[in-house]
Amino acid sequence: MEKSRLGPFALEERLAPDQSGSVFRAVHIQQRRSFALTRRPAPLVRNNPAARQAWAEEFETLKALRHPHLVRCFGGGLEEMEVYLVHELVYGQSLRQLLDFRGRLPWEAVVEYALQICDGLEAAHQHGLVHGELAPDKVLIDEQDQVKLLGFRAQRTLDASYRLPRERPLDKLAYAAPEQLLDMGPASPKADLYAVGCMLFEMLTGRPVFEAETAEQMAECQVRETPPRVAALVLDCPVWLDVLIQQLLEKDPRKRPHAAATVILALRETKRKVAQGTGVAEHAVSGLSPLKSPADKQEVRKLLGQRKPRKKDSQRPPLQESPWFLAACLVLLIGAVGAWLWWPVSPSRLLQRAERLMETDDRYQWAKARKWYLDPLLEREPDGPLADRARIHIDTIEMDAAERRLRFHARLGMEPESEGERLFAEARQMEQTGDPLAALDKYVGLETLLDDSGPDRPFILLARQRITALRDDPQGTAQRQQLLAQRMEDAHGLAESGRLEEARQIWQSVVRLYSYKPEVQDLVEQARQRLAEAPAEEDSQ
Repeated sequence: MEKSRLGPFALEERLAPDQSGSVFRAVHIQQRRSFALTRRPAPLVRNNPAARQAWAEEFETLKALRHPHLVRCFGGGLEEMEVYLVHELVYGQSLRQLLDFRGRLPWEAVVEYALQICDGLEAAHQHGLVHGELAPDKVLIDEQDQVKLLGFRAQRTLDASYRLPRERPLDKLAYAAPEQLLDMGPASPKADLYAVGCMLFEMLTGRPVFEAETAEQMAECQVRETPPRVAALVLDCPVWLDVLIQQLLEKDPRKRPHAAATVILALRETKRKVAQGTGVAEHAVSGLSPLKSPADKQEVRKLLGQRKPRKKDSQRPPLQESPWFLAACLVLLIGAVGAWLWWPVSPSRLLQRAERLMETDDRYQWAKARKWYLDPLLEREPDGPLADRARIHIDTIEMDAAERRLRFHARLGMEPESEGERLFAEARQMEQTGDPLAALDKYVGLETLLDDSGPDRPFILLARQRITALRDDPQGTAQRQQLLAQRMEDAHGLAESGRLEEARQIWQSVVRLYSYKPEVQDLVEQARQRLAEAPAEEDSQ
């Protein structure tokens, strides 16, 4: 029978299987907080002081690794014949799940994810930690579309005997660097960069770099086969991104980018050059760059209509054949074409593209609509004629996120993160337990009390939806009359027993919430009369 407790943690549902252990949602019994707990068998640790000390040092190393794009580790422990690591619980999905569901991703999204992946890798590499097994299942994407890397282990760097053997399954070998498969030493930062190249290729094309039926075939492909060009499979892939992936997938680690920081610079340059409408020809005369394209000079000659350079002639060429003159003309031509192609999209087109994505039920498409279209529209024209429509869509996205966050917290028994969430959760509980009048009163109070321009705005908007639904429910007329009659009786009993202030609150709620409903006007008039007859609290004292 599987354990239900490990150290100070109660194990709940299994989150994901792992090669040498399992990942569980776990609750710290004293703190009542949820974490992700990874169990690993360690039969040699129990009676080996040196091994126990090595694990204790690893726990401290991983705890010190803090970065927005790294899943935070809170340490770990040893118990009997197994070791466990405790990480923050990330609500969202893995890159593997996203790719399985979506297939290939737009290059803009790929660049955004790659920037975050490399940012996390750079922080880990600066701490002397190498992942060594980076793959889409180790890349988590939270509800805010932020990337967090999981699975760093200090022992992979400290233990020189660490290898990625051929016996690993296909889903691991598909991202393994050739040097890992050739036993050329422990995993290095360059191996992580190779894995990044494999993931970029798959995100853009919807397929892995190499496809094989067995682990041996996959290992052979990684070591010997030349990877296909992304641009040959995806026509809208920018040339800069295609060149970068080629460099990341070099067999020789020395030919790959120097570090994750170099990849970040190249990705940013890709975004900049695409936004400016820059092509390979202009890049050839633009100076230094972290991107190196051996085809640049050939491309320039092709576009300029030049032949291969000949040996220097004693005569100076005519002006129209001068390389400087032709290069200047080419830059002007490309600039004109780029200005036409990359002129800022009009606000109406931005909104149109966003609304096309918002028509789907796909939250990834919603996030893309906000990041690429709605937020830029509001940044450019915060008071423009289309701003209100853009804000309505953003409100829809934030309301959906708030409701999902509310369900997560309720299911895990976690405390609300804000006053708006707390009040909305209480009102919903009242509604679900059969007291819609009290729920309606709570929703109205939430709307009145909190500021709808602050972080509680999504819950205020959700409350307004519930107010409308409860007030306008055509099937609830009879129930509403019965409920109000019962509440009036309750108020009468409270007043008779001397609890006048509680009775006044019920009468005020009836008048405030139902004065517009003709089918209960007799009860509303009774409540008004009782309020007029009942003395104020200070008078009764």
